[in-house]
Amino acid sequence: MTTRREFIINSVMGAAAATLSSSLIAKGDQIRNFSPASGNNPLADTPNHELQMKGSYTDKGTIRFALEWPRQDLEHIWQALLATEELQDILGDDTLEICYSVNHEMLLAAVARGEPYDGVGDANTDCLMAAGVLQPIDDWVAQSQLIRADDYLPQVWQRQFYQGRQYSVPAFESCPFRYGFQYNARLVRAAGLDPDQPPQTYGEAFAWHQALTRFDSQGRLIQLGLDPHDAMGGILHIADGFYPAAAWGWDWYEPESRRLRLDCPEFIDQIETTGRFFSHVGPDRLKAFRAVPGQEGWGNAFNAGTQAMISEGYCNIGEFVHDSKEAPTDNRFSWMLVPDHRRGKRVQLIGGCDTVIFKGARHAQKVFRLAEFLNTPTACDIIYRLRGYLPARLSYLRQADRALYPGIGFYLDCLQQATEVHVTRPCPATRVLLVEWRRLRNLHHRGKLSAAAVARELQRIGDAALATTVGK
Repeated sequence: MTTRREFIINSVMGAAAATLSSSLIAKGDQIRNFSPASGNNPLADTPNHELQMKGSYTDKGTIRFALEWPRQDLEHIWQALLATEELQDILGDDTLEICYSVNHEMLLAAVARGEPYDGVGDANTDCLMAAGVLQPIDDWVAQSQLIRADDYLPQVWQRQFYQGRQYSVPAFESCPFRYGFQYNARLVRAAGLDPDQPPQTYGEAFAWHQALTRFDSQGRLIQLGLDPHDAMGGILHIADGFYPAAAWGWDWYEPESRRLRLDCPEFIDQIETTGRFFSHVGPDRLKAFRAVPGQEGWGNAFNAGTQAMISEGYCNIGEFVHDSKEAPTDNRFSWMLVPDHRRGKRVQLIGGCDTVIFKGARHAQKVFRLAEFLNTPTACDIIYRLRGYLPARLSYLRQADRALYPGIGFYLDCLQQATEVHVTRPCPATRVLLVEWRRLRNLHHRGKLSAAAVARELQRIGDAALATTVGK
């Protein structure tokens, strides 16, 4: 696949970072009925650590840095980054090769061949940590003048560790605000709906979906209301969490005990609820719709103006501005959808992309310096200006130019109104579960498996994968 991340704390909360830390950690990975205390914004009182690069690099070679994003999304950004004196100083006589569309299986295949990539910027880091193929970076982080725990939300920082060692660094598209619901106000108005009254639940969204979905005279799908599994709605990843669990409000995995909870009433209800959208459209008609150029990948149909609603996050604000011909102000946003019985819940998830270095990497220290550079104001400004992606650094989020992207303020501020905050859960079986969830839910959409059977089989597959995971 060529997704851009298989990818925010929607906002930056109204309690000091230390207060946020104790509030979230006290109740574990998932927080319910969370009400941020009034007080200082954590973005307002964090240090502004500047990068101090020391030493020169004279070893020659090619640094191979992998990304799962496709080339067309990011190549212009990396060209701009490579034009900076800061990055050229790090590279010295070496060449940085950005390898696009590299998925998890390709990363592991390279390791098996004895030719690992030097690093990767958007991988299933939890799976790679558990597989024992990454290099610890504790010593380098301890010496860094930029990568500092007090410049990140505690839940972001904790994600960088496995069994007491640090293996990753937040970098590039690491902003922790991951979930939201977005819709095209132009299409909504054209369907006779009120764009100022967006749906809050899947039941309400299904009514909008029926009004917004259109077929031509041959029965072909030409405009889609909502695909509940597009973008964030269909992902399971350490960067982006598990959307169904956040929406339905259950703990799908407990890292300490390594126990999965997928064969449960909440997941079965989620499968049945979202299945209505696919029954209405028809899986074959949706497949044909996705085969149209410009409508085939993560969020592309929404940006093209042929899909009216999407389960997304902060990152789509910038993508919509740069990729869509639609008016930026027509990209409206609200809280992620929840089931009808949870109406009124304002849910957010803390996640983000991290950079890791492989064991045996020939240019390990330079990849770490690259991760540092991607957190500098120079790099963050380029990435934000050209794509709308933000880092996880609180000191940068505090001063990000909100005027560049209509709506970004919703994501930078919404934790002040959040009633429930979730945190991505590191699970060594994440990649296996994502692949199998996609396969099994397609069978359900085609009437070949019940929702209960999907949940039961995914539980079995996940349990088996965890039983064979390195680092049990």
